[in-house]
Amino acid sequence: MSDRSLPGIQPVGTRRPTSSKVVGGIAIAVLLGLIVWVAVNSAGGSKSEYDANNPAEATAQCEARIERLLKAPDTAKFDSSATGSGTWTVSGSVDSENGFGARLRSEYQCTVVVQGEKLTTTVDFLR
Repeated sequence: MSDRSLPGIQPVGTRRPTSSKVVGGIAIAVLLGLIVWVAVNSAGGSKSEYDANNPAEATAQCEARIERLLKAPDTAKFDSSATGSGTWTVSGSVDSENGFGARLRSEYQCTVVVQGEKLTTTVDFLR
């Protein structure tokens, strides 16, 4: 008898793990990775996505709100300016196509207000 095994037969004590054990190990690793990812991304508590001291963000909030009201938002071209701090007044004009494809200009004024974690944007079309 030799120390070598026959092809396809493994000596006792060198068994390979079964596929269910491999799948179980992978599932545990994925689950632990997900737990770590959630813990890292939720650290620091709730964070507002809006910076109340940034006029560019106030303008972006206003323009996004107006785009939701337009028939063809992808055709919108804005000319906006913002004044204030915390409570912003954003005014300007938007050129966009109407439902018939004609390009129209509308003037608007938005009020962007931040109260704690709550952001409120109101829009008034002037013309």
